[in-house]
Amino acid sequence: MTSGLLGRVAGDAVLHFQFEAIWLLRRGGELSLSERDDLWLPQRLAVVTQTYRRATHAFSEERPQQ
Repeated sequence: MTSGLLGRVAGDAVLHFQFEAIWLLRRGGELSLSERDDLWLPQRLAVVTQTYRRATHAFSEERPQQ
């Protein structure tokens, strides 16, 4: 579902789980998927239709002031 959405919607995107694990990041038209093999099992990678690279991303420890 996510791969299809990325194909139809332009712009930057991030898919994360509770600000703990970043599954994918698209910035400037380049897609990178987490290097974590427990997130990106072979059957999940097989359905990604966009060109991608594998990378590790993390949220900054800095929190915006409210």
